[in-house]
Amino acid sequence: MITKAVIEGLSVQSGQKLWESMVRPTLEYAAEVWGGGNWPQADCIQNAAGRTILGLHRFSAVEVARGELGWLSMQARREIKQLKYWGKLLKMEDAS
Repeated sequence: MITKAVIEGLSVQSGQKLWESMVRPTLEYAAEVWGGGNWPQADCIQNAAGRTILGLHRFSAVEVARGELGWLSMQARREIKQLKYWGKLLKMEDAS
């Protein structure tokens, strides 16, 4: 989907919004519950999307695309989501 959009002349900003609104939420669905393990395929998907959006070669360094777009790794995003979730649970009032 992102590749097709870039071929048709999608801007970098629009490609980033496409990633943030359609693709990334699917990868992060319920990450608060299941996201504790290692999932390198999610980072590969993000890296490929970033390179495609920026028009970089597929062997370009991952850090270039992530740095230019201001993205965290998918694992870091899952860990942040887990910390926020556990913080909400700890702040909840007792239902007794």
